[in-house]
Amino acid sequence: MARLRSKGRKQKHTTSPSAQDNRPGVKTPTAETLKEADKLFKGYWKRLGALLLVLLLLSIAFSLAVPHYRNYNLIYFYFAIVFALSFISRYWLEKLFVELRELGFRRLAQKRYADAAAVLEYFHRFGNMGFDRDGEIHYRLLLAYRHLGEEERAKQIAEWIRRHRAKSRYAQRLATAEPAPAKEEASGGAVG
Repeated sequence: MARLRSKGRKQKHTTSPSAQDNRPGVKTPTAETLKEADKLFKGYWKRLGALLLVLLLLSIAFSLAVPHYRNYNLIYFYFAIVFALSFISRYWLEKLFVELRELGFRRLAQKRYADAAAVLEYFHRFGNMGFDRDGEIHYRLLLAYRHLGEEERAKQIAEWIRRHRAKSRYAQRLATAEPAPAKEEASGGAVG
């Protein structure tokens, strides 16, 4: 036990996460941002689990009380539970994605592009594209990919914006966000 104490404490990282993320070539998000996003998701699932438990207990108690009231139809109660659960969970899910959006926008403003891309990617996965109603989130994800040098992913996001949010102002901004061709490519390979 004395040997463990004599080794001393581990040294902490002296650079800030934003300084690490701004270095050229850094394409991995920081653990801090991933933990913050996971915390948001865990909060959603805890609230939803608690709601399900309360509704389950309520339905069990109601089922036990129903035999005493034979003229009451239990199916209406269960329909009410299903509708309440669907509306409440949708509300909480929208709240979760608003918080994720704000986290991604903060990271983009801090020029932590890998973190921003990791958080904003949630809007392009799992059928969550409907939470980006005007295309702004995908546009900012495209900018993060461009800063990271991931042009293939940026092209995929640009195509998604053109296809699914064609009438939005962010689809119109894509022309200005397109990288300018290099002089060698524009002049046919001759450097002039």
